[in-house]
Amino acid sequence: MNKIKIAIGILIVASICGIYSLYHIIIWVFDNSSTSKVVNNIKIISEEVINEDNTISINFNNLLQKNNEVVGWIKVKGTNIDYPVLKHSDNQYYLNHSFDNSYNGAGWIFMDYRNDYNVLDFNTIIYGHGRRDGSMFGSLINILDKEWKNDKDNLVISLTTLNNNYLFQIFSIYYLDTTDDYINIDYDDILLNTVINRSIYDFNIGVNTNDKILTLSTCYNNEKKLVVHSKMIKKEVKY
Repeated sequence: MNKIKIAIGILIVASICGIYSLYHIIIWVFDNSSTSKVVNNIKIISEEVINEDNTISINFNNLLQKNNEVVGWIKVKGTNIDYPVLKHSDNQYYLNHSFDNSYNGAGWIFMDYRNDYNVLDFNTIIYGHGRRDGSMFGSLINILDKEWKNDKDNLVISLTTLNNNYLFQIFSIYYLDTTDDYINIDYDDILLNTVINRSIYDFNIGVNTNDKILTLSTCYNNEKKLVVHSKMIKKEVKY
């Protein structure tokens, strides 16, 4: 009799776990589908143009009509990262809200609420989920491939804001556990040298506290953070 009860108990637990897993799979698929539709619509209304100097031209007026928290657009070659950047009053909202403000576990690409997109701080930080389908910052993992690094064009990140076009040269790539010192808005020489020395590749690029830095941050294997630092190498005023 006890064996039967144990077997029934195991079956019940297994059923609950199965239902729970199925629920999360359905939600994950739904979020991906919704995100894909939003992205496709954005691609149309953004009227994105890649200029000869690798800067980006975007119709921000169209985007701002859909979401007034748009502050820029980021593109990383050799990845799927080619999205508008949003900025809220905190760093929580776009962890689970899409571009159209619908609730979505995929979230969106967003700038740290402490940053000023008009002038850029010493360290401008952009976050995104590392989605397994490659959306948001999911394809940022491509940078760990040596072949990706060997293509010099991949090492330049394009960022355009409402007022300026920028190009940034990657100088450090690494992944780590729970440390979050790299998301400081201001660095001293010690912290700057720390993030340079963490890099899994030696880019041999000089960086100092007079430079402007762009930091991309995402999850990696749900346990570690994948971080990319780049320094500004070009600024072009639009107006």
